[in-house]
Amino acid sequence: MNVKWETLAGVLALALAVGSEPASAEGGRWQLRMSGLATSSTTGFGFDPRAGIGIGLGYRLSSRIGIEIEGLTTEVQQGGLATESSFRMTPLLAHLDVHFTPGHAVDFHAGAVVGYVGVGEVTTRRNIAWPLGTDTRLTRARPDDEIAWGLSLGLDVPIGGRGSFLAFGATYLDLPLEVSGEALDGGVERLGDFDPLIAHVGYGVRF
Repeated sequence: MNVKWETLAGVLALALAVGSEPASAEGGRWQLRMSGLATSSTTGFGFDPRAGIGIGLGYRLSSRIGIEIEGLTTEVQQGGLATESSFRMTPLLAHLDVHFTPGHAVDFHAGAVVGYVGVGEVTTRRNIAWPLGTDTRLTRARPDDEIAWGLSLGLDVPIGGRGSFLAFGATYLDLPLEVSGEALDGGVERLGDFDPLIAHVGYGVRF
C-alpha cells in the first residue's frame, strides 16, 4: 500500500477550503475517545492481528473540520514463509479530519495523520531448513524511532444522550524501520516497510 504526499496535500486543501463554516453545536466542540485496537502489517504474508489500546482528544474547529491528538500502544507482526518479525509501537499522532456529514447524527470523517512513533525491540524468527529438520533462530534488535504519516477513516454512531457515541475507524501509517548498533558493526539495516493498518473500536463522548 503506497500513500502519496499529494493525497495528504489534497486533504489539507479541502480542509482549508471549508474551514470557515461555523462549528457544529451538537454535543459540544470537544470529544474524548477511548478505543480497543487490532493491528496488522500491510506488507508480507502475516496478517495475524495484534491487540492494543488508544485514547484521543479532539476539537471541532467547524462543522466540517476537526483536529485530534491521539496516543496508541499496540503490537505489529509481519511474517513470510521463512521469517517473522514483531514489535511494540507507541505512536503519538495528530489528525486533521474532514467531516462529510455535518448536521447528521452519524458522523463520517477522514483525514491526514502525522506523528512520532516510538518503536520497541524487534524480535525476528528465522526458520532455516536443514536436510534433517528445521532450525529456528531468534534475534533481537533495537530500531530507531520514526516520524510516520498516513490516512485515517472514522464513523461515529450516537448512543443514548449527553453526546455519547460508538467510534469505528481505521488508520494506515507509512512506517519504515531501520536498525543501527554494534550488533550490525555500526551500520544501518533497513528492516522493511511494516506499514501497519490499525482498526479502532471504542466509546467516546462530546462535551
